[in-house]
Amino acid sequence: MWFKYSFAKSDRRLPGRIGHARHILAFLMFVAALTPAIGLGGTGGLDVTAGYGYLDLRWDAAPVSDVDSFEIRWGTTPGFPDNSVEIRPQTRYQITGLTNGKTYHVQLWAKRGDDEWQVGPERKGAPTGGCIPGDVTRNGIVDAQDAIMFQKKSGRSIWPEMSKITIDWDKMTDCVDVDGDELMGEPETEYALQTSSDLLLEIPFKNVRVSLLTYLPATVSVGEEVYFLGVVSNQGDIPTSGFVGVSWMIDGIILKEELIDSLEAQESATTFLYWTAEWGYHNVNLIIYPPDANSMDVSDYGYLSIEVPREPKNLVRDEIPGWFSETVAIYAPSSETSGGSLLTIPVQVLCEKINSFYELPALLDEAQRMGTSVLYLTDFWEGIGRCEDPYSCWVNKGEYKARTDFGGEKAFREGIEAVHEQDGRVILYVEPFIIHVDSEAGHAHGAEWSMIDEDGRYYDPYVNNWTLCPDSLEWLDYLSRVCFDLTDSLVIDGLYFDSYGFQWDWVCHSPLHDHPPGGNNFNYAAYKLLREVSAVSKSANPDLAIMTEGPERDMFRYVDGSQDWDIAKVLSTPGLESLNRYRLFLGGYNIDSINLAAGFGYNLALGPLQLMDADYIRYLLSARRELKDALVHGLHRGILSCDSTYIIPNLF
Repeated sequence: MWFKYSFAKSDRRLPGRIGHARHILAFLMFVAALTPAIGLGGTGGLDVTAGYGYLDLRWDAAPVSDVDSFEIRWGTTPGFPDNSVEIRPQTRYQITGLTNGKTYHVQLWAKRGDDEWQVGPERKGAPTGGCIPGDVTRNGIVDAQDAIMFQKKSGRSIWPEMSKITIDWDKMTDCVDVDGDELMGEPETEYALQTSSDLLLEIPFKNVRVSLLTYLPATVSVGEEVYFLGVVSNQGDIPTSGFVGVSWMIDGIILKEELIDSLEAQESATTFLYWTAEWGYHNVNLIIYPPDANSMDVSDYGYLSIEVPREPKNLVRDEIPGWFSETVAIYAPSSETSGGSLLTIPVQVLCEKINSFYELPALLDEAQRMGTSVLYLTDFWEGIGRCEDPYSCWVNKGEYKARTDFGGEKAFREGIEAVHEQDGRVILYVEPFIIHVDSEAGHAHGAEWSMIDEDGRYYDPYVNNWTLCPDSLEWLDYLSRVCFDLTDSLVIDGLYFDSYGFQWDWVCHSPLHDHPPGGNNFNYAAYKLLREVSAVSKSANPDLAIMTEGPERDMFRYVDGSQDWDIAKVLSTPGLESLNRYRLFLGGYNIDSINLAAGFGYNLALGPLQLMDADYIRYLLSARRELKDALVHGLHRGILSCDSTYIIPNLF
């Protein structure tokens, strides 16, 4: 059984240079449409801030008493909104999925029973640009300017990736408003970069490059056929002139050459190479011959290496809990600190969704609207100062004691029981890599358990956190007790270990741990930690599922699944996995990413951003389950040959 995924012509780009297209997934012949999505966060005075395709709304609802709920209304005509959504009181709301180049009028209405009234004046904003402060790096050179303004034309954003610009968000400065309007978002007459010195910088928007190079299957043995896939993208603002030439080379020998028709702006095309695997290491190059000197003939993804062993290695755990092997999506109702692709969606903390652990079934209802019954919970633990600040809970990593403002352990256990009664599952977050300096464990043992560099200084990749060594036996013992207690007392279904799968190759010089100072054993110690903590936790519940964050392939020998970043990042990593066995969950900030993840057979990591696409996602998951013999339990055998450069047929 096979189904197609099409790179269709469009004016949008996926992050990660995959050619952010309005992709069409012909999955049982149904097609996705882009729809608005949501995100929640803090409070403030009534305000509208424009961004790339969204309006960020803040207000203070305190003067209004006896309010059941609020409603946001917006539209392109003053006083006559054509969209609305009901929200919780005193929240920040982000209207996303808006059309660039249009001005939206926004109203906030209070509701009590059958009565409703407008709160505050109508405000407007145009999601056509924004001010991005900070140091700017362009083509590897720091332009000594204080700020940068991205402007748009014909409704398309100038994204940093298009001109190789990166922003240092830590060095915030005052922004510059190019045309003097208060909202900093009205369209300009032409593309430009505006800095605080009023210097206009020219940018080469003509940018043809290899935006993806990968292969499958991931585990290859001698004599098997390997499928190499390349995507060539025009990431500029005007069409290419004439054909684009493509050459496939392995170990310096050209094996295939072809021509791709002229690419429209933001358009991508695919190219394939089929190769019989030979033993050893091999270098693979996809070289393009650009139509003019302003294009790029090299990129981050134009090269990969592949190892073909004499015998394939077993890289995955065989005993996956039955319920988890049937899981095709997880839902994280709060996105803060949730890891992987869920970090790409607007920030939301748990107390902006519920007020008590007894309300967990309401979160299950949200998950089931999208077709899954698996809740992945972060932000459930006691914070600094008893969670008086909504953000003080998730930062306080260390103990993972049920937060008292939600009812404590008793309410948490009964809330999870209520979820189980409705056939739901609960996975809880745990962080093995860091603990907060102000946590109880941090105060008592942080310095003892942490890694230090060769100069005797503590590593600090995360501010105000101790960076823990997996080869500290005391830390291993402590984490095992924490995870056992969570599993045993709360009767949970899974544990999610953050960071492991991304954090690798650290070198610890501490003399206090179970390794020689300076030994390069972090990776092996991390495997050992996961194996032993998992074994202890599963003694409380043999059916417990263990997940990690990140793409580290060897990790799958010790865990049941992982959540990675969005599909663009995963596909740019050489070697698509044996998808049904690797249990990889992917998400993203728009429906394009969701479609492509499903099209290649991955499971989905969903957050509150996807709730406005709930009906479509539920249909997507239901089709995936209907075809589970092939798409979930079957093997992804390869990519089939196709005459069109805009369709990727996958064989399952």
